Amino acid sequence: MNKTFALLAVAAAALVAGSAQAYTTFNGVDANGAETVLALTPNASAAEAAFRSNLVGTGTETFESLAIGDSAPLSLSFGIAGTATLTGGSGRVRGNSSNQTNTFGRYSVPGGNRFWEVTAGGENTFVVSFSQDVAAFGFYGIDIGDFEGTLSLEFLNGTGGVIGTQNVNAAAGGVANASVLYFGVLAAGDAELFRGVRFVTTGGIGSSDVFAFDSFTIAAKEQV
Repeated sequence: MNKTFALLAVAAAALVAGSAQAYTTFNGVDANGAETVLALTPNASAAEAAFRSNLVGTGTETFESLAIGDSAPLSLSFGIAGTATLTGGSGRVRGNSSNQTNTFGRYSVPGGNRFWEVTAGGENTFVVSFSQDVAAFGFYGIDIGDFEGTLSLEFLNGTGGVIGTQNVNAAAGGVANASVLYFGVLAAGDAELFRGVRFVTTGGIGSSDVFAFDSFTIAAKEQV
């Protein structure tokens, strides 16, 4: 059964490409609207908890060990779940003071002082390539869509072919200024395992939207 958490409502969701691939998805979004105020995240946190409840021994990259200003390519570590390389785009590791935003509505979630920030649109697509096939992937997205920029994901096989896609904005029910969403995807079987995730964005009004990402979590097949 698909589990989608959006404003505490549960609904069916499918992640579909040109083939018959389908995944279980988990998402929750918490509105904010104030660039200098941290959002409360009951919906996003509930989606993360539901996603993680299906997993054992996962690994999470929080960006806390990386230096502010680091750019791609980045080496990401997920502990026993493996490693990954983040490539592409013009993103940077950014920081915020504890319990504060960066004054533009972006900040580390669910805590900490580091996050991955990307200007949306154009050639700013980036890819996270894993060291092994992955059965689950989840992340936090912050301040996505306040200038009507969009985010979609493409799930890639070992040769870079797209085996599944998801419009994250649509799945989350719309995201506004300084809001927080959680999105997770879980493979149903071997045919849905993926080796990479491509983050595809559009820039929105005046091509000026900027997105933040944090707490990437993965799990291999044996951890699901």
